[in-house]
Amino acid sequence: TTPTIDAAEVSFHPDAKRFICPPVTTDPTPTRLDSLSLDKGNKVIKYILLEPRTTSRTLCTLTRVNDEFNPNRVYIPIARAYDDNPLWTKSAGKYVSTTEVICGEAGLDGLPEYQAGETLCQVKLDPPLDLTNDGYYLTTFQVGDNIKDEKAIVATFLEKVTFGPTAEEINKLHAQYTQQGPYALAKWLKDNLAKPISSHRAQFRKYLH
Repeated sequence: TTPTIDAAEVSFHPDAKRFICPPVTTDPTPTRLDSLSLDKGNKVIKYILLEPRTTSRTLCTLTRVNDEFNPNRVYIPIARAYDDNPLWTKSAGKYVSTTEVICGEAGLDGLPEYQAGETLCQVKLDPPLDLTNDGYYLTTFQVGDNIKDEKAIVATFLEKVTFGPTAEEINKLHAQYTQQGPYALAKWLKDNLAKPISSHRAQFRKYLH
């Protein structure tokens, strides 16, 4: 089923360019965004427009390759979207602090890239590409049924390390996991281990009498 997307009205950057995730294949291949990647070295921050991800059981990622001449390419994550979370969000990693993502319904026409009323996400690509950088890529993956979504990962983690999480605790850590990835779980564990030791027996006795 196609998820319902509730997006507020926004204004996109006038120079933003629209791109579409590549189709799903058995062997996912990163697709280079040539019009962005070839225009580099001018220190101008670029903006990209992407459609929400509504295709069932798929994930689309936006990545960046810095070393143009290295045969062993490293795809650095920037943003992602998938059918359970169709609006694009920042990916944990090197550029999480400089990347900006806004999603919403276009208030005005931005022809030829979009029309008023379309729901899109704008990603600010900062810092700009240097002359030695390769460029930006979009890749689409088919998500298998055996792969848990992020909220399930967070809930499972909290079930293992607490006496039972509340919905509020799950949602709070899930929001952090969306931005920071597995680091959010490690930080949660470190912060809680630093707290004063409490006694389960004392708590039991407190409420028993």
